Amino acid sequence: MGQVLRITYGDKDYRYQLLNETPIERDTQELRISLEGRSLTLVKKGDQWLPLETEAGGDNALINAVAKAITLRYRI
Repeated sequence: MGQVLRITYGDKDYRYQLLNETPIERDTQELRISLEGRSLTLVKKGDQWLPLETEAGGDNALINAVAKAITLRYRI
């Protein structure tokens, strides 16, 4: 993937990058992202994307906003 994407959340800009090696499709169940220099793995549980790491570094609402942006961009 490689392209650095941006999201504005809580009046602050964040950069994230998709690290998946395979193309993202409708049946994708796992996303690897880099969010502000941190590597995270998001796993789809039902209709939500949850961080696989137990200590995702804090703001789950930000992670959910990034997951929603990816979901809308790639229609998954």
